[in-house]
Parts: sequence; C-alpha cells; structure tokens
Amino acid sequence: MLLVIDDKRAGFKVARVLPVAPAWLPLLLKARDHQPVASEAAYVERYRWTLVISILDVCCVVIIGVMVVSRPPLILEVAVIAVFGWFAIVSAATGLSGKIAFSADARGVTFGGSAFRYSATTRFVPWADIEAVALWQRYVPFSIGRWTLFELGPVRYIGLRRHTSSRLATKGHRHSERPAYGAPAPGIAAGAARNITAWTLDRDRLAEALTAFAPTVAIEEPTSKVKNTKGKIIQSR
Repeated sequence: MLLVIDDKRAGFKVARVLPVAPAWLPLLLKARDHQPVASEAAYVERYRWTLVISILDVCCVVIIGVMVVSRPPLILEVAVIAVFGWFAIVSAATGLSGKIAFSADARGVTFGGSAFRYSATTRFVPWADIEAVALWQRYVPFSIGRWTLFELGPVRYIGLRRHTSSRLATKGHRHSERPAYGAPAPGIAAGAARNITAWTLDRDRLAEALTAFAPTVAIEEPTSKVKNTKGKIIQSR
C-alpha cells in the first residue's frame, strides 16, 4: 500500500511503499476460519498400521519360515514364499503409507488405492450414483490351489450400492464392475468396495457425513446371519 509521509524537518514529502494490511484483510481471514458446516463434516480416514496388518504379516512370516525349514518340493516352496512374501510387503507398505484410504465429502465417496499403484487403483463415486452404503463382514480364506491354509476374520467391508445405470470411472479395469465377493446385496461392484484392514471406520462419523452431504443415502447393515466360504455362520454386525 502506498503511503505519503510528510517529513517536516527535511522540508519535503516522501512517498513510500509500506507493508500495511488493508482494512478488508481481517474480514477475509475471519471468513476463511468459519467454513460452512458441510465442509467440516467431511470424513477422511488414512491408511495406518493396524492389528489386522500385524496378524497378517506374522502369519506370512510363519508360513515362509515353515516352507524354509520343512524343505518341500522346490516349486511349492518358491510359490509360497513369493506369494506370502509379496502379500506381507504390500500390506506393510499400505499401512505405513499414510495415504487417504476413505473419504466422504461434498463431491462423493473416494476409496484409496493400493500402496504401489495408488493413483491407478483409487476409485471415486459421486453421490448422484450412490443408493446406499453397505457394511458387512466375512472370513477371508488363504488358499493355494485347492488347499486352504487358514482363514482370517471376520474382516469388515464397506461397499457402495449404486444405481443400475451408473458405472465406475475407470480405464483399463474391466474387473471393477464385477460383483464384490461376499457382498450382502446386488449392485455392489468390486471396484466400489474395500476391506477395512489397513484403516479403521468410525460409523458415527460416516453417518454424520451422509447426513451433511447425502441425506437420502442410507447405511445398510444386514442383520441376518451370513455364511462364509467354509459354511461357518457369522453375524454381519
């Protein structure tokens, strides 16, 4: 801002540019500090190290150790070490990445991608395409061929039941539209569902975000008993 300073002792006026804040700046800063309630209701969860990741990695290390000690056929040993070693690396990298795992804001719902292909595997669904948010749980089997080594669970899942006419905005991922495995209702695609293992879900904050941004979208939690792949009965809530 330009200020004119009258120096009477020198007998002349001097024009100087001084960093004086304009009168409207405090009002602008005050307005920025008080955002609408809708923006404050945005619900964001980031990947973090969880108990599930710890159990997964310990199980993977134990299986790899058993393979090394027992000395099975070379092909089986290499296959098991490669599969479970890679799974342990990916799960650990995901939990330590700190990237956004789930977001519900004014635009819609975002599911974060995997650790090494985050941008390519991140999925966004606008509210206009969403009919309901589904929550369920199931056991996850760890199998090699026809043999199931163990099961982890119950693992919680979240998915979006979308309008029949909507499609995910993905490129080169034809499997994104296939039905999500173990989903409690039709209309939930694999690309619009995630397991809740490397992050945690706060149901109350999710409900608040839905109330603020999409009051017509409900949270569906099946109360009936659901069978997993081995026929064991688990409660979905």
